[in-house]
Amino acid sequence: MNKPVPCASALQSQLNEVGRKVRECNEENMSEHRFQLQNILENGGFPRDTPIPAEADRQYNNPLRNSRGNTPFAPATQTRDVLAENLTPQKKIIAFNHENKLCKIGECARRRGVEVDCPGHEGCTATLSFEENAGDEKRGGRKLASILTSGSHPITVDKLCTDADGRMAEGFGDEMKSKQGVTTEHYLDTVHLNRAVAKAISRARITPQLVTEHPCKSKEHRQAINRLADSIAWRAEREVRAANQKFGNRKDLAAQSITAAIPALIKCYEDKHNLCRKYSLVCDGEKCVHEYIPKFARGAYRFSPSDTEVLAVILRKRMGKEATRKTRYSLTTQKAESVNHAFAKTNPKHSMTCSRNGVNRDHSAIHMVNNAIGDSILIKAKACNVPLAPNSPALSTLHHMNRRQSYFRIRASSSREIQQSTCSSTTKQISLV
Repeated sequence: MNKPVPCASALQSQLNEVGRKVRECNEENMSEHRFQLQNILENGGFPRDTPIPAEADRQYNNPLRNSRGNTPFAPATQTRDVLAENLTPQKKIIAFNHENKLCKIGECARRRGVEVDCPGHEGCTATLSFEENAGDEKRGGRKLASILTSGSHPITVDKLCTDADGRMAEGFGDEMKSKQGVTTEHYLDTVHLNRAVAKAISRARITPQLVTEHPCKSKEHRQAINRLADSIAWRAEREVRAANQKFGNRKDLAAQSITAAIPALIKCYEDKHNLCRKYSLVCDGEKCVHEYIPKFARGAYRFSPSDTEVLAVILRKRMGKEATRKTRYSLTTQKAESVNHAFAKTNPKHSMTCSRNGVNRDHSAIHMVNNAIGDSILIKAKACNVPLAPNSPALSTLHHMNRRQSYFRIRASSSREIQQSTCSSTTKQISLV
């Protein structure tokens, strides 16, 4: 116990070396996952260079809402671009891009009067200059495509799902087309799109009237008006799903049915079901359940002509022909966004920003997501030349962590399947009422 206490600089040097090895370990692990995808394609009778579907998302190290409107650029100094494959149920992370504007070495040099440019000098940790826009998702998409198409196991993507508020798919498709000659189709995340529709209806300042015999108070009246946006977005999603289920691969018929249901949907909230009998696949014109709406307000809304026009314009963002084409397969970016929870553990957004080892912490989080927690710790410890003894108590604890994580994953997937089956059965019951 008489060992001397290490100094802070020695601990930092050791941490930098460990972070570098963890980053190399995760890059090798993602390359192995890309190789496994090629093996899966080959075992299924497809060529190894067959394009696969994928999903991508970007996260910033700062909450964007804090500085919205105060700067023309994204108020962030670090960005994380994650791409997950959609070929297997596990949806492994197979590409990651980290961009950083921070460099402590360059900052200290400038304080001493030395002119240095970041990035570019020796030991610089920045990948972007402060003049560049950290919110350029098109550049991030190009880098993700470059990572996939390079290396010993290149992967091509023909279907990419992203949220609707960025240009990542545009840059990704340009790079994939130029490097591999593969055209990448862009699809929208249905969850983000439904939220955007509900938010647009809430901000549209429509003023519907409530015609009801129920003596509602002002609070109940406001509640019925506020819930209207969520209810209309929910109904639009059900119309799209019902049309896709009915027409299957007949995309043109599905798009026509969905677009024709827009005026019927609006009139349905006014308790006018003439158009529902002809165009709607959710309401048959007799009885319709409006989710999220209080019972006294169902069918009691009255929209002015201007309100009807505004609602129709907003609903075309979800039920128009272009939106129907881009949401044909009901893809989401939930897996790519779930990595944000792992980033919150290894590189917290609100408490600190690591200028040097932030990228290493992010790679550690991705390695933990792609592998079980216990297995990830074992692999990273072995990569850092710190192997555990076969019969050590730590090893048994890590195996217990794996079993516990597997149990909760199976439980969560079972609950999601039950919820999805309940939603589908509810839609069928509504269509049969």
